Amino acid sequence: MIVNGDINRMGSQALWGQVMYVRNFMELHSLSQPKLLNLAAILHLVCQSYDMVPLVLRQYDRQAGTQLAIKYIERITASAPEPTGSG
Repeated sequence: MIVNGDINRMGSQALWGQVMYVRNFMELHSLSQPKLLNLAAILHLVCQSYDMVPLVLRQYDRQAGTQLAIKYIERITASAPEPTGSG
């Protein structure tokens, strides 16, 4: 995923040494709307887990009838440069 226009920016997919425990990862439907938003904020700001945030926001969207996950993906990938061909 290209984040903030930088394809080389390290996000949450480090190969070595990073482990993140997300409580209720498989039970997101059991979290309240405020807790889902708090989890999304923490995953984005603290953990830089840009791939997990849309998962959490999709559950929020199901509960609230919003489209935050789509808006988040559009925003986070908006500054991505166009791919250039070689040769």
